[in-house]
Amino acid sequence: MKAFLINPFDRTVKQVEHTGGLKNMCFLIHCNLVTTVELNDQLDTLWIDDEGLLGDLETQAFFTYAGYKQPLAGYGLILGCDDEGASVEPKISIENVINSVKFLSLLEVRFLAEIGAV
Repeated sequence: MKAFLINPFDRTVKQVEHTGGLKNMCFLIHCNLVTTVELNDQLDTLWIDDEGLLGDLETQAFFTYAGYKQPLAGYGLILGCDDEGASVEPKISIENVINSVKFLSLLEVRFLAEIGAV
């Protein structure tokens, strides 16, 4: 199924193929544990590394997503969700995702933390 991968390391957003299941999701976002951010009323969901802030922050990459206050660490994968909780293709467009993502440096994340913006 279609999914959108946010790659803050090369600062891209692209469509990828998600074969379904947690194993493929973790492969796509380079992690072992996932957590989610609900993006909209259409049940589109951003999946991210639950341990993204636990590693070496000097080598980590960050982004924000419009409407979500906290910077996010590592890759993100956007999928939709059906009424029964199963992953489906997102309803949001890739153009909307691109316009909603802002990539941040560690210095910018630290600044936001210092001023209390996160």
